Amino acid sequence: MAYLPDSNALWVFSGSMACPSGGAVVDNWIYRLSSSTWAKKAYMFADTTTAASGAPISDYDPVNKRMLVNNYSYFRSWSPATNTWTALGTGTGLSDLYNGVYVPSRKRLYMIGGDGTTPAAYMWDVSGTAVESTSTTYGDTAIAKNQVSGSRLRPGV
Repeated sequence: MAYLPDSNALWVFSGSMACPSGGAVVDNWIYRLSSSTWAKKAYMFADTTTAASGAPISDYDPVNKRMLVNNYSYFRSWSPATNTWTALGTGTGLSDLYNGVYVPSRKRLYMIGGDGTTPAAYMWDVSGTAVESTSTTYGDTAIAKNQVSGSRLRPGV
């Protein structure tokens, strides 16, 4: 979920109703705060039966006014203004144990977490063609096992 400042709305993507296999829908919704109403938006794929795998890692890009969404098999952006999706790259194959934040000044979506055992950091550089890079992290491994992690960038960082 993210706040869309230009729309004064909350953006909600994906989800699953007690799905033991981990499959999830790729529905795209906004909740308009001014009217307390929901609006379903464009489906991520042309094939509306395609499901997501796991929980997506996403954040708002305030410079380009779009949502960035990474999952196992896709990396895409969604424009609230045009209600369209754009493919940026293939997904990182990350588990649900990752969380991410977009840093506008660096034009990068950072994702940190692990597979339940080994912590790692991933980064999408979206300054031009999306480029993925990865690095192993060291020290305490608790973040690799934390299934409810969260991250937010402090203003000015």
